[in-house]
Order: sequence, then C-alpha cells, then structure tokens
Amino acid sequence: MSLFPNITYTECVKKLKRLGFYYIRQCKGSHELWGRDSDKATTIVPHHGGQTLSRTVIKGILKDVGLSTKEFNKL
Repeated sequence: MSLFPNITYTECVKKLKRLGFYYIRQCKGSHELWGRDSDKATTIVPHHGGQTLSRTVIKGILKDVGLSTKEFNKL
C-alpha cells in the first residue's frame, strides 16, 4: 500500500470532518478554507470535483493538520 493513497476532495473532507474541521469559506478559485477551533488549525483544500489530490497537496494538508501519513490513512 502506498503511503499517499489516491484520494479525492470528498474523501479528504470526510477525514478532515472526523478530525473536527469545518468549512469556513471559499478561497480564490476552486479552493476552500477549512478550520478547527480546538487549536486554531486551518488548511486549504482544492475542490476539483472527482479528481484525485496530488501528493504535494496531501503533504501540505497533513502538515497543516499536524498528522503523519499513517495516522491520516487510518481515519
């Protein structure tokens, strides 16, 4: 199994919601700002329909959220 599975916007948002994140607002273009009140963490998630998110995007989201790839995959 790859450390960075191919996940779509919908799958990513489901995982973020499990971590306590919620939709804040639409950003520039097709990107959305998601946040969590407990630690004031925020991340930007691109909303490109059913396309899979790139490894670079996933790495950035994980860095913003403060999770390892293994922890993110377990969600």
